[in-house]
Parts: sequence; C-alpha cells; structure tokens
Amino acid sequence: MVLYDVRRSEPARRVVLSARANALAWNPRDGPTSLVVAREDAKAATFDVRNFQVPSRLYEDHVAPVVDVAFAPTGLEFATASSDKTLRVFKIRGDGVGRSRDVYHTHRMQALTAVRYTPDAAFLLSASDDANVRLWKAHASKKIGPLHPSERQALHYREALLKKHKHMPGVRRILKSRHLPKLVKKLKVKSALQKDKQRRKLDNTIAHSRPGSAKTTPAREKAVITELE
Repeated sequence: MVLYDVRRSEPARRVVLSARANALAWNPRDGPTSLVVAREDAKAATFDVRNFQVPSRLYEDHVAPVVDVAFAPTGLEFATASSDKTLRVFKIRGDGVGRSRDVYHTHRMQALTAVRYTPDAAFLLSASDDANVRLWKAHASKKIGPLHPSERQALHYREALLKKHKHMPGVRRILKSRHLPKLVKKLKVKSALQKDKQRRKLDNTIAHSRPGSAKTTPAREKAVITELE
C-alpha cells in the first residue's frame, strides 16, 4: 500500500501488508488521519496514518476477499463489498464493533465489485458481476417516510426495551442473528472449525514447551509486515 502527497512526486508512505489491499477509503470525519483497507484475506482493517505498524482494528465476517469499501459521510460506519456475494456494514465505535451490523444479499446477486453511500448516508449502492446496480437502505429495519406519532412512540418503546434487556442471552442472540446464504453459512462454519483447530494446536504447543519459548502473536500484529523507508 502506497500513499502519495500530491505536492511531491515520490511516495510519502509505503507499507507492506500480509494480504493484498484491494481498496481503501478515508474517514471523512477524522480527516486525513484514518482510513480503512479492503483486504484479500476476507477482512477489513482500519489504520491511523500516524502509526502503520499495527491496524487500529480488524473487521471480520466475510468468507471471501473484500473487493471494495466505502465510508459513510457521517464517518461512524463503513460498508464492504465482497466476492462472497454479500454487502456488510460495520460500526467503528460502540457496541458490536468489529462485527457487521447488517448484511445484505439476494438470491440472484453475484460477486460484488463496488459499494458507495449516498450523500445523506441513508442508502447504499452496490455493483455486482450480474451487471446490476442495487439500492439498499443503510439501516435495514428503518422505515422510509414520515412516521405517525403512534408509530414513533411504539418505535421508541421497542428501542428502550432492547437497550434495557440487550444483556440477556436470548435477546443478545436475536440481535446478533442474521440470515445468510447457504454457501456463506457453510464457509463460516468451516472457518470456525479451522480457527478452533489452530487454537487447540497452539494451546498444546504452549503446554508442552518451556515457559516463555512459545509466544502468541495477536492477529492485528500479523496484518502488517513492514513499513518501507
């Protein structure tokens, strides 16, 4: 990944990542200090340009390469388009950060190639290999149009109930559940099994090694190989 200063002809920063960077987007709220990168290893990573050694956070949930990424005009969330035929929205702050807030897909939609927000951050535009451009609500459950006072009151009541009981296991499970395509669901199960095998292997290695000889490296520290001068 190479960053340029338009006032200079040579690169300003050159960073070697552990996976290919397919796209990047700047956070419009934080100015030229924060960006998100779409990675070939099915993850997205946010960086502070003042420290490229370790990403601020890794965002997982996709099961295929992330090909495009776009920040919302508010700077509070970003959307990712992936080859796994899904479009996801991630928050950068608050509860559930690191995991997708919403996931969008249709039966006929093929691998996505691009994603963009509308200027009012109310809708998303996606392009895919089936030669279609689709329009999505940025908040899937949000009603479009004016609300009757009784509807608004009922909506506030439901939001208050969710906020009050979100710590309960049943409510938390419902809030996290998302309908996924069968292929994506199978690949997620397979990925979870592989991660569990790697974790058990690492635990066994640590248990049968001299104290301090086997060290674990966080995933964030593996995301960047080096920064070139």
